[in-house]
Amino acid sequence: MRSFFVVIMAIGTIFSLAQWLMYRTVFPGLASRWTSLLFLVPVYVFSLINGYMNVLPRAMTRAIAWVSGLYFAFFYYSIILLVLFLIVTLFGKLFTMPTLVPYFIKGALVVILLLIAGGCWNATHHVYREETFITKKHLEKPIKIAFFADTHLGILFGKDFSQELIAKVNAAHPDLVLIGGDMVDNDLYFVLHEGSLEPWKELKAPLGVYAVYGNHDVMRGTSGQEKTYLDSLHINMVCNDTVAIGKDIVLTGLDDFSRSRNTYDFAQAPTDKVALFMEHQPRSLEKAATKGYDLSFAGHTHAGQFYPNREITRRMYSLDYGSKFFAQMLATVTNGYGLWGIPVRVGPAPDIVVVTIKN
Repeated sequence: MRSFFVVIMAIGTIFSLAQWLMYRTVFPGLASRWTSLLFLVPVYVFSLINGYMNVLPRAMTRAIAWVSGLYFAFFYYSIILLVLFLIVTLFGKLFTMPTLVPYFIKGALVVILLLIAGGCWNATHHVYREETFITKKHLEKPIKIAFFADTHLGILFGKDFSQELIAKVNAAHPDLVLIGGDMVDNDLYFVLHEGSLEPWKELKAPLGVYAVYGNHDVMRGTSGQEKTYLDSLHINMVCNDTVAIGKDIVLTGLDDFSRSRNTYDFAQAPTDKVALFMEHQPRSLEKAATKGYDLSFAGHTHAGQFYPNREITRRMYSLDYGSKFFAQMLATVTNGYGLWGIPVRVGPAPDIVVVTIKN
């Protein structure tokens, strides 16, 4: 994982210097070469704090992560602006419009700052998304499922975040809770030391709480320790297995694609029970539908997290966010309750999905 942030630092150096050269054409205060550090240092800090999160006190680490994460959103949108800057500069020279570039850069900078401010607000204001599924299969009573994924507990979000999440889930009064992976953001030690998962023991659901692994849960080789701790919280991991839930429901859960590459050939869904299917990455929706599952649940995509990334996730997955029928199966993909790295969401608000199954 640290090698990933080394790559970010290398790429960040190139683009940060390019952004500095762009902005100094408009802002005279950036004329000194030392001002390039204003663009370089935050990228290095973002990479180092994410790669070495256990070095500093946790409160300091989280504060630095938030500030550098917000800057990284500025860095990202400035890359897009850099491309537009080159086009506008060429246009201005062709049509002899010397004031075009300064006005464009200043206007675009205002837009970027508004996107980041609005995106930060959006990232911290969660919503419920409700769906209803009608089945002809036997149910003693309607079943309400609360589904969430991608909490990414760690450097950005800790115990307070978990307490708020659990309160919101319990407020929906679910019969069953499903968790779609990426519960931990890379460093399990950081999360356990802070007690960020501890509030999850307060989840209330008569039919139980079930989870699958996400790519961030497995990438550091600590998924076994994570499972042991989740077991102590009465959260059941379902990894390439099918379990019966009550009298009327079965759940099939897959290991994360990053580890299994979807080599597990899960069983045909039973015809006499409501069959649920859950995976972290929404890669098996069509297959689950052909095997007769009634509902599927996935996360991972974050719906791109901030525009225009969603134009990429839309093309990567047959469903990157929302709910959609695949044959007779209702597939639901959440954009996640938390986020990764950059505390900004320009797009759908983070959600808890509440699905009611009834006759």
